[in-house]
Amino acid sequence: SGWFLIAYIFSTTKTVEGTFKKSVLRALGTVGGAFSAWLALTISRNPALLGIWTTLTSSVLAYYTLPQGFSSRFGLDQDLAWGSGYFAMTQYLIVLTVYKGFGTINDVTVNRIVANLAGIFLSLVLAAIPPGIFGSSPRELQFLLEDKKRALRDCLRLILDESKTEHRLPQHDLAARLHRLHATAKTTFIAGFSDANAYHKDAQQLKSLPILKVDPRMQVALGNAAVLGASLLSLIRLAILIVESDTELAGFAEGAEERKVLEEIVSGLDIQDDPHHISGYAIIERVNAEKEHERPSMLQDKFEETYTQGVSPHTMMANFSLYLMHYIMKREKSNVAYGFFGRGRAEYSQCSTLPDHLHFTNSGLFGSTYGIDGLVNKQ
Repeated sequence: SGWFLIAYIFSTTKTVEGTFKKSVLRALGTVGGAFSAWLALTISRNPALLGIWTTLTSSVLAYYTLPQGFSSRFGLDQDLAWGSGYFAMTQYLIVLTVYKGFGTINDVTVNRIVANLAGIFLSLVLAAIPPGIFGSSPRELQFLLEDKKRALRDCLRLILDESKTEHRLPQHDLAARLHRLHATAKTTFIAGFSDANAYHKDAQQLKSLPILKVDPRMQVALGNAAVLGASLLSLIRLAILIVESDTELAGFAEGAEERKVLEEIVSGLDIQDDPHHISGYAIIERVNAEKEHERPSMLQDKFEETYTQGVSPHTMMANFSLYLMHYIMKREKSNVAYGFFGRGRAEYSQCSTLPDHLHFTNSGLFGSTYGIDGLVNKQ
């Protein structure tokens, strides 16, 4: 029966959790819908009564299993929606098939159940064979974190290299390289975060299942990744504004405190080796190298006034980079459980470091500018 292949295709999703949970929902919906159709056809073949029966049973099940409001629309609920959906589809198909005379009630019902369960079983077996993608695993977020660390390193290196007096790039070329870096960082963030979020969303189905539960810390980790990605793009835009306003990058000259901070951050970043340049960042960087990139949109009203009022943009960038470094170090230590029984751990071998004097509570640069409580000193 073709339903074997259809059941296999529509039970298989992006993740191990999603495949198992959708398969369970499809099996329950198929068996329940087939039994309901068989019962209705056994009682009566009157089309009006069959219509009332199928509408009533499908509506009652949907009412008790779907959320209220617009989130109940097909495909939006990530918990029990597939169960009631397959119940309704199976029930209507069996009723119509038997009513139109394309088979007997027992043959059609048994064929539909056996073919679907066989396809579902195949999807479960193939999902359990490694390597499978666990939507509750922080693996994709770790790849994304490595790409963000590469973008941070490249941004700071570019500023440090071009603040030296010898062999300095023209301002236009330096700005163009930052535009390309911004485009690369943005594309890798959107692609990596979209994958991780889609896998997590797929794994969230059937929350009441006792196995393959999603660690709630994974949702927090996704939020942290979003904060880091957006903050890094802001840092690159700040670097572009500084390059446009300070052609010689005098604020990062040799001996400047801000330069020392950036150098410590670059040396402390522990980034996974990519000798074959197959990371998402390396691939997108190669593609972007052949393109012209527009200046990213940003507000810059009265930006040059910050040189004479308040905190200089160079100090701002050093502090912002220091904050991102602390944020990255914290993310490297995140511990999210995943797997069939929640006992798995995605081991993270990278461990970025900073010298003690650059931790927030000890940093003279950060403390002198913002104070221990993080507020700008009135002086």
